Amino acid sequence: MLEENKVGITENTMILLPAKDPQYASKWYDIHGNEHVSTVRPLELVKEACLQQGASYNGLVESVRYNFGYQKKVPLMIKPQKHFFCFPTRSPEDAECIWIFPHHVHSQHKYHEGTMVKFSNGQYMQVPIAINIMTRQSERAFNCAYRDVSSIISFLVEWTKVPHKK
Repeated sequence: MLEENKVGITENTMILLPAKDPQYASKWYDIHGNEHVSTVRPLELVKEACLQQGASYNGLVESVRYNFGYQKKVPLMIKPQKHFFCFPTRSPEDAECIWIFPHHVHSQHKYHEGTMVKFSNGQYMQVPIAINIMTRQSERAFNCAYRDVSSIISFLVEWTKVPHKK
């Protein structure tokens, strides 16, 4: 039996979808294998998660656009320190938009007209998005999420090359 989730999406969320149910507007799956439902639309759940983590949805979108130049289907860095980021499969305003949380994606491969996604908990789900778009969106999300980590690693690599006084 499904119960409506009052908490919303978290860093444990793997995928957020529009519900094909007259009673609910959205459903999502977490890394523990639980299915959650809500009467709140997926985009509104994403906006709520952004606010709960200290930023507005529009502010996060604007930041990614400014820093990375991505204009459409912008990945959202809700809380990258907790690996809490996602990307939309379509325009976020589209009623059929699905939100993927790529940190929990183990693998993906072409499957008929879409992509078969295997999540880190072993669960599989077919997603109606071309594999090349899924791959590009994942790369963009990881690029945004780990930009700071990459900068730190580059600094450390360069720092170790410089002789230091003992």
